[in-house]
Formats: sequence, C-alpha cells, structure tokens
Amino acid sequence: MSTPAAGRQRAPVAAARGERFRFARPPVAATGRYHRAMPALPPAFAALVAEAALPLDDFAAQPLQALSRAALVMVARQATDLLGPGAGTLLVELGVARDRIRAPVEVAELVASAGLRAVRAGAHTVARGEADRALVFVIQRGLQALAARADAPRELAQPTWGADGAFGAETERAVRGFQAWRGATPTGRFDADDARELEARLALAPAPDLFAVDHEVTLLSKGARRVVEIARGVVAATAAQPFTRRVDGVTYACHAAQFGTAPTPGLLRLPGGVAYGLAGRTYWKCNVFGGAVIALADLPVPTFAAGVYRHFPRAERFGAALASKPGWRLVRHLDHRDPADPYRAVASAANDAAVAALLAATRAGDLLFVDHPGPPGDDGGHTRVCTRPARKGDADVAPLFAQARSDLAREVRDGLAALGGGRETQLWLVRAVV
Repeated sequence: MSTPAAGRQRAPVAAARGERFRFARPPVAATGRYHRAMPALPPAFAALVAEAALPLDDFAAQPLQALSRAALVMVARQATDLLGPGAGTLLVELGVARDRIRAPVEVAELVASAGLRAVRAGAHTVARGEADRALVFVIQRGLQALAARADAPRELAQPTWGADGAFGAETERAVRGFQAWRGATPTGRFDADDARELEARLALAPAPDLFAVDHEVTLLSKGARRVVEIARGVVAATAAQPFTRRVDGVTYACHAAQFGTAPTPGLLRLPGGVAYGLAGRTYWKCNVFGGAVIALADLPVPTFAAGVYRHFPRAERFGAALASKPGWRLVRHLDHRDPADPYRAVASAANDAAVAALLAATRAGDLLFVDHPGPPGDDGGHTRVCTRPARKGDADVAPLFAQARSDLAREVRDGLAALGGGRETQLWLVRAVV
C-alpha cells in the first residue's frame, strides 16, 4: 500500500524478531499517516508479480532465491495468497521455516471474521483510515487470493505492501479493481455487497497446496531460469505476437511456427551473427530451436560459419560442443553404440536403466541432445530444452521438454518410451551453471 513518504512511521517488524504476527496500533486519521506492523514487500517481488503468471508456483517463483531470508519471510507473511503449488517447498529450500509460511486463505476465514460479518450485515463500510486492522488484513488476503486463483485483475494482488492490515492507496486500488471486475461502481469503499461477493467468489476458487509438487524442487541458476522463460515464451508465441528479446542492444523476434519443418517466410536472425533462411525447404529445426533459446538467454553457444551467417551444430554434435563452453556442465553422457556397428544402438535393460537415471536427473533449464541410429544427416539427432522435471512416480520418467516438432515448437513429455529401447545411440545432458 502506498502512503506519503514524509513522516512515515513504522512499528518494529515482528517477523524479523521471530515473533508471532501482531497488528500495530490503528492509523492516525488526523495526519493521514499509517503506523505499519509490516514493511513493504521487496521491490523484486513486486516486479515478479507484475510480470509472471499468478499464482507463482515453484518454477515461477524461482527468482525469489535472489532475496535475503528476511525478505522471503515478508513474502511468506504478507503475500502467501499469491503463491501456488510447490512455492512453499521452494521457500523452505531457501531457508524459510515452514511455520513462518501462512496457509493460503480459505473462505471459512472470511466467514468467521467478526469485522467482516458486520460489513456483510451493512453495519460498517471499510475505507482509508480503517482502525480494525484484522478486518483490513482479511479483506486484503481475500483480494490477493482472487488475483491468484480466479483470473481477477492484477491490481487485486497488492504487490507493494501486500496484506499488512493498513488500508491505504494500494488497498483502495485493489477494492476499486474488484468492484469494477464484478460490475459495480468503483468507489474504493468496501461495503456489504463487496463482502458477500468476495466470499462467494473465493468459495469457487480453492486454495492451492503450497507444498504439493509432483517433482523434486531444485534451485535453478540464473541461466537456467532464463532458458526456461525463453523456451516457454517462444513456444507460446505466434507470427502475430512473436516472442521478443533484446540482446546486446539488438531486439530479436521469433515464434513457434518458425521451428516446424515446413517453410516459413523470412530470415530468422539470432544473436552472435546467426541467421537461417526458413523459406527455402522442409527440414527439422530442433537444433535451431535449442540454439535460439540459448542465444536469446545470452549464454555461450557453439556456432560455425555458414556463408554470410553462422549456424548452430546439428543435434548429434551440439551436446559435446556445448558442454565444452564456459558456463555449461556435462551432467551425463550415455554411449550406447554397438561396437560392431557404431550406427546402431544396443538395446538392453542396463541401457534403459541408464536412460531412466539420466531422465530422473534432468532439471528445468537443462538441454538434452540425442544421436539417432544411422549415419549423420539432417535428421541425425534431436535437441530438447527441459521446462519441467519428470513427475514423481512416473514410470516413464518423462520430463516436459520444449522442442521443435513437425508443425511447430511445443512442449511435450518424453521419457523412456521415446528415448529407451535402443532408440538412441548417444545422449548428452548439459546444464547451465551461470
């Protein structure tokens, strides 16, 4: 919530001392200044809420690892209702004690609030300067929950001050946004109709389990986070709304259909002097997709001269070349070539177990390269960018991979059924460590 900077007073922060949450004394109506029980949320968190899809699940919330533990506790106390599945586990991984993370608000908490009951009955209206901080707090949490769970306007999220129990400019904007969203006159004063509508809509938006994840939660490097963000962005992009990224002062644009096998108009330009003419012929572009993601993430990527422009290596050569670049690490390399015929893969239970172990080790942001049986050629291998690890208990051990397919770039789960059984002669799993 925004308040005048001059003369702003704050009560000591209970969370920083490890105490239970307490509301500060009521706002001083005569001066318009507010005594706060909590500080503002970290600016980096507010920026994340403004950009990312809500709720922030464990992958969307990965940038939080750049915050201090004290800042993470603020998020856990003032903005827990903006978090989604697995985000609680991520916070614990980052050092926040589980008992410091508020459970997501449920409609029962709103119904049980004596202050909100009075509002619902028409006996009270909530506006700036409200003295009942517990009442403001539960309203703020309800609005945040709708922003995260019900596709409500983003101003309901209140990412600057969060649920701090003080009704100021940010909360007033959230109330106005809620009123406009439900078709009422946006007064900024929370009344009986608002209370009933808030409860009714929250009842239809069940709370997520912050600790329920279907994969192991791991902390990703900045490079890996950029890789995931860009891979998803390209997959979701269209010719009408391309994915754009600025690297070294130049803005590049691409979209999913450019990575299908069919010709598409124009020249695909990428950082590092890389460019591909896409209109000439039909061919697989999995290595182009993987290289584009890496280059747009501004990470080291191998290229070679191809006339006027540069190109990325073919998939069956890409893994080893990328692993030798600074900022990358070869996690695993499997060589299943038949000693009697290097263009043939050996199928065995041991080899399948090795593939399963590689897939289980695959994290978001990793790149997986394979070499198909047969001599090298245009379709000699395949490149995949992991966007989500395999689910726990998945017999196929299938991570979600962004990759070029025959029609366009898309996210597909590939596991043992696609990669085991002697289907690949070699596999390289490479990870960004920067």
